[in-house]
Amino acid sequence: MPEPDTLKNIRQEIFYNFDEFEKIVTTREFVKYYKTIDGSRLIQVPKGYDKDFKGIEYLKFKDYTAIYSFKPATLTEDELFDLGIKVFKALKPLNEFLNRAVGS
Repeated sequence: MPEPDTLKNIRQEIFYNFDEFEKIVTTREFVKYYKTIDGSRLIQVPKGYDKDFKGIEYLKFKDYTAIYSFKPATLTEDELFDLGIKVFKALKPLNEFLNRAVGS
């Protein structure tokens, strides 16, 4: 979970660049491995944001988690290395977006 100031920066980045964020989390590659963003959420709209904002559900997150689930047998498959590359490559644009938001 990000610290409050970091979370504020992430929300602002999503708010100001929502089209870019939405494109990242809805690409075929991202959805193939991660389906969607997950994490704990606020019930109410965060202070300072309009409830009618198109991406308001993303701003309610208190953390931004992308989870790739696989069967344990996958760990013994010959293709594991290639799969790992594909999974992390699909996540890279989201990581870059979030890192930019926090100044990393």
